[in-house]
Order: sequence, then C-alpha cells, then structure tokens
Amino acid sequence: MKRLLSLLCAMALLVLMLPAGAQAAEITSAESWDLYCLYLIQDSVPIYELSIQEIADGTEDLATGTDLTYVFTPIDTIASPIRVMPTGERAGDKMEVAYWKGSRRYGYVDSSVVISTAKSVTGSNGKTYELPSHVISNDALLRRSIMIRYSEEEVDIVLAALTGEGNSGEGEGSGSSSWTDPQSAGTMTLTLTDEDGTEQAVTLLTLGTAVSEIQVGGEKMTVPTASLRWGSTAPEDKQLAVITAPRGGEAALRAKASSRGQVLQKCQTNRIALVLSVGKSYTRVYCDGLVGYIRNSSLTFLPVGGVKEGESAPIPGWISFRGRLNSKNTVNIRQIGKNGSRILTDFIAGTPVMVFSQSDRWVEIDVGGYRAYILNEYLTLDSAEPDE
Repeated sequence: MKRLLSLLCAMALLVLMLPAGAQAAEITSAESWDLYCLYLIQDSVPIYELSIQEIADGTEDLATGTDLTYVFTPIDTIASPIRVMPTGERAGDKMEVAYWKGSRRYGYVDSSVVISTAKSVTGSNGKTYELPSHVISNDALLRRSIMIRYSEEEVDIVLAALTGEGNSGEGEGSGSSSWTDPQSAGTMTLTLTDEDGTEQAVTLLTLGTAVSEIQVGGEKMTVPTASLRWGSTAPEDKQLAVITAPRGGEAALRAKASSRGQVLQKCQTNRIALVLSVGKSYTRVYCDGLVGYIRNSSLTFLPVGGVKEGESAPIPGWISFRGRLNSKNTVNIRQIGKNGSRILTDFIAGTPVMVFSQSDRWVEIDVGGYRAYILNEYLTLDSAEPDE
C-alpha cells in the first residue's frame, strides 16, 4: 500500500500541460487551439481517467510488471474530428492528450486513434518549425498559426521556408511525424583503445554494459565496453543507461530536450544506451542507432562495466535449454526477475551472456543489447563454445 500511495502522490505532482511561454498564453479559444495543435483524432472516442490500483491478491499485472494495475475510467467523450496534443505520458495501449472543450482538458485515449498532421520546415536560420498541415493553404490562418506557435518576427522566415528555401516533411502515422532532426539522427563515432594506447574508429554492432560487439574493418569482435570511447561528458557513474519504462514498455527518444521535441523513435524498456550528456530533466543518449533525448526518469544510470554498487564483476555464461547449448529452443528474457514480468524478446540457446547477479530463481544478464532477466535454469556458466 505504501508503494501505491507514493506512486499516486508522484502522479499528483506532475504538471501535465503544454509548454509554458508566450505562445501558450495566446491559446484562449477553440480556434487558437486548432491553430496550435499538431495531432488529430478523426473519430468520436471516449476519454479516460487513469488510476493505479494495488491488486488485492498480490499477483502481477502484465502491463506494469508489478502488483499494481492500470484502471481506466471513462470521463468524457470527444466529438470528431478534434485536434489534440499528446503530453508524452503513456500507460499500456493508451496515451494522454490535451484537448479543448471550453478550456484545456486532459485524458487518456487509445494510442491508435491519434494521428500526426504536422508539417516541418527548416528556416534559413537553421531552426526547425512545425505547423499543422491544415493551415498551410490558408495564408491568414498560416500567419496566425506561426505567431501562436512561435513569434511574429519569425513569420517571414517560415513563409520563405515553405516556398522552397528550407527542407520540409509531412507527418503521418500514429502519434508522431516522419520528420527527423538531422543533428539528432545518424551514426555515432566510437573509438577503440588498444593495449598500446592507440585509438581506431569502430562501428558499434551490439551494446552491452560489460562487453560490446563491434566491427573494425570487415572483422567483428567482442571487446570490453570500457575500452570504447564515445565523447561523453557524463560523470563516470552515468556513462551508460538502461531504459526504464515499467508502465508502457517504451520511452520516447526526442529530437530536443523537451516534451515538445519530435519523437524520433520509441526505445524499448531494458535496452542499453550510451550516455552523451546529462541534463536537469533530459539526458542525451545514443540508443538503437539514433541520438536524441530521453527523460531522466526513464533511465537507470550505470558506470561503464555495468557493475552496480555492492555487486561483483560480471562473469560470462550462455543461455541454455535443459542444460544444452546447441538446442534450437529459445528462452524468454524478462523486464524484471518476477513471474509474469513483461517478456522483452527471446534468444536461442547458445547465445552468450554476461551475468551480473543471481538468486535462487532469477539471473540478471546483459544479452543482445538488453539488461534483463532469465530463469536460473536457463543459464550455463560455462566458457565452452556451443556444440556445433
């Protein structure tokens, strides 16, 4: 019950609102709201209120991986179509949005009904501007939308970009647009430090907190992660991170250190990321091939090597099936070491792992870019290669 109360208190402290500032202050009517919003719900849908309740019998909820469960209560219905702004909060298959109904309100809807209508352009000043696509063909609405979202001084810059002086992209799909900030995407430059102190550029294939798979030239090899360098300014105990998203199972990787930042992709919980810099609320990371920003609350920081305080150094092992390493069977890895915990993916027997901690039933491991858990019975602490 104490865990439940603390979670509810934390939720109450969250200020779920659109970014403050001059443009937000101008949103005082349904008309100005429509000129501001970048997302649309086309059909009439129910709006839900979220509460988190403790499961009476102590069993675990598959969505949360804990003895707490999401409870969604209908509180409203919105007519179609309606323009909304996601707040970035997700719970299971639902997402929280802000909408206008006499005033700005908040509630959860099915994620699948939220569609991006954003058009993005890059101005001559290098700044990227996002606008609702429905205003583009109406000069008067377009100018008002630019002033609401940005400023009167930037109107000419955005108009010039829309006529071909900047790059643009139409948004599509559920919950995000297709545009990607070129400074936030792409590849990372990593270097490998040899025993003699020389450095050479490498390609990261699979990141682990203890060891990582890289490619040098045409050769693949596994090396200690501590031998890699990636230009991080983070403290030594925060140069790696594990995505921690127990509720929705994913964390948003954004183009900017803000809830308004474009969502580049969703990073699965328990994935391992390189930390580039740590900010007050957001951390800049490299995760699954992209560079972007993730909320600090969605990360568990680790030192290079991945050893938490009080733990011993990791030891190598193998995923096995009934003690066999050459089996074609696969084994599930889970979010936490508990029955009913979220299944992240599976790996075939014979897959190498690094073992960090063991209990009588569960083992915490690094495997395939995840920091996760398997049952003890599926681990073999054996330095031998799998049988051919």
